[in-house]
Amino acid sequence: MEALLQDSNVARQPLFKDFKDAEGRHWTDQETSQLSGLIEGGGNRVEAAKACYRVEAEVVDATVDAIFEVYPYREHHKLSTDKCARDITNVSTYAIHAMLLDDPQWFKNKILYWLKTILQSFDFPARSRPKETLMFGDSSTTETINSLPPGRQSIFETYHLLEENYKKHLDSDQYELFRPYIGMIKDILAGE
Repeated sequence: MEALLQDSNVARQPLFKDFKDAEGRHWTDQETSQLSGLIEGGGNRVEAAKACYRVEAEVVDATVDAIFEVYPYREHHKLSTDKCARDITNVSTYAIHAMLLDDPQWFKNKILYWLKTILQSFDFPARSRPKETLMFGDSSTTETINSLPPGRQSIFETYHLLEENYKKHLDSDQYELFRPYIGMIKDILAGE
């Protein structure tokens, strides 16, 4: 993160505090305005973050709705809809913060490795619909999903779908800034 900051150490201290204070929530307009001048490419990153914030609820809801159509979570886990939406929203928000920081390692260390351990400890159900009804048209994605153990298939599919939904809702420049962060989620959470 320090490599991104343009001003002196004195100017950096409030930024470190701001990122700590903003964990798990969206940045306010005032906070993003201040941030814009403190990091390289700040204006573009801030605009992409604001676009992500605007569509996040819709993207998460669409992801949860679609994934619950093919995986019977409700039959296996209490409060599954609320917990799934909460987890996906948290991961999405941290991905947005990582994009603002331009720091994928911070994202991995802050939430992804921790959440991977938790998610992979659950016995997620297999699809209730056949594999032929995969939501993704490309065969390489289907092959990746099919190569995973059953419990990790739903994790991969969920976060792949989240990525696809953001791609549909962001303009191409915004998505390209966000893609490295939203794209790593499925590989880490469903990986070995």
